[in-house]
Amino acid sequence: MTNSSGLLRIALIAIVPVAIVGYILWLMFRPFTHADQNIAIVFTANTHACFDPSEGESGNLGGILRRIPYMVELEAVADAGFEQSLAKANPRYKLNQSARDTLANASIPSNGVEVVLWLDCGSFIDGSSSMKLAESEAYVKAMDNFGLAVVNLGVNELKVDSPELYELTKKFRLVVSANVENISSAVSWGVADYYEAEEGYYPDLFITGVTTAEPVRKGTDILSGFMIENPAAALSRVLANARQDQYVIVMVNGLSDEELRQVRELEGIDILLGMEQSQLESQTDGGNGRAIELAAGEDRGRELVRGDFRFSAKEGPSLLDSAYIRMTSSFVDHVTLQELGWYVSVTFMELQAARDRELARIDRNKIVDFVGEQSCMSCHADESESHAGSRHATSMDTLQRQRASTNSLCLPCHSTGYGKPTGHRMEITDSHIEGVSCEACHGPGELHVQLVQGDQLTGPMEGLNELGLTDISEQTCTSCHNDITDGNWDFAANLRLVDHDMPDQKDH
Repeated sequence: MTNSSGLLRIALIAIVPVAIVGYILWLMFRPFTHADQNIAIVFTANTHACFDPSEGESGNLGGILRRIPYMVELEAVADAGFEQSLAKANPRYKLNQSARDTLANASIPSNGVEVVLWLDCGSFIDGSSSMKLAESEAYVKAMDNFGLAVVNLGVNELKVDSPELYELTKKFRLVVSANVENISSAVSWGVADYYEAEEGYYPDLFITGVTTAEPVRKGTDILSGFMIENPAAALSRVLANARQDQYVIVMVNGLSDEELRQVRELEGIDILLGMEQSQLESQTDGGNGRAIELAAGEDRGRELVRGDFRFSAKEGPSLLDSAYIRMTSSFVDHVTLQELGWYVSVTFMELQAARDRELARIDRNKIVDFVGEQSCMSCHADESESHAGSRHATSMDTLQRQRASTNSLCLPCHSTGYGKPTGHRMEITDSHIEGVSCEACHGPGELHVQLVQGDQLTGPMEGLNELGLTDISEQTCTSCHNDITDGNWDFAANLRLVDHDMPDQKDH
């Protein structure tokens, strides 16, 4: 028995150090495994189109973001909670109950995912070419106020070794992102190294984008200073220094077929996001280390794509679900989107469904009434003021000078809604529908006004009457401005004269 105990002690003395050394070696050289997680990536078809001036304020993601009232005052967002921020940025602004409920239920997105909002143009906050640290901090604090778990922060213009940036990214679990052109200066990887040196923290995901000069050769207007001639070679340098403990997501834009083929052959890319549907038409999981490919649609940022991905420690990434979301004027008019202020974790389909429910409340079979310019002025004072001195506004004066203010041949084009039950009536000289006012072009506004009563401050415009409210067509104008009444009338040239310049709400 004594001999057995002695042998056991000797064995333990010999085995324990070996086990400790083995464990240390295992820790050092063990294969990296990610924690299983589901992540949604929401991205634009062309992030460089965020400020495409040809699209104005309404045709792309940048235009939508700049409609959000609380973004106007970043300090208000940084210094207060979500709802307080809205009130401080715009005293008229408050959440209705529907928006409160949506916000309260938005912490768990569909498929159990956390949302990564891909935005290469992080400078949308102030419209400048750089994002200052203070503005970045205010921005991510605002995101944190309503539950956005992971968000992209472009570090191109920030000092990458600053303790402030480190604390910011760690606190808000930001995805570090940079254009591949900056990799030579170790922008993003330098941040990751800094994390490890400090406290062993670094992002789970690394996202980069690569854009070539091909779109310029094709005549496409892309606002980007990061166009490179050999994307595969640049990405090879990135992947050569890639860490095993980060998923690598690459967004491509403007690549020729041959350039895209070369990128596809690279190993180490987990997810390949295409900015042009012609490049990545299929949504495939290639297996054998091949990247998941997800196309973004057309190339001007007028669509969003959501991809829900499953990141598995054993099986790698896989695509759970995906959806294309066309950004139309009816979509951005939706009250919940504007009152939440951001996409957050609510899917676009849910937002559209909420808008449909809102429209369902209205009896669309009844006659749509004209409400008069005064009703429009309460929200659109600037537009009303710019209209006040126009020839449209004073069109009845012409008839009065010609003593034709009761002429039924003239009134359809010199008044609003003549011949309609609630339109201009010649027997009431002080009619609130005199002259060519808002509804002469945009159509009867009763349903739109109904939607913006109470706590709701925006209402859908499309589909509320036969004129559409937002879609001012050439036919609308030429019903009065034609060769008979107005000679050689130019629609495009004259339409600019009645553009009321509504930078915040272009489609209203």
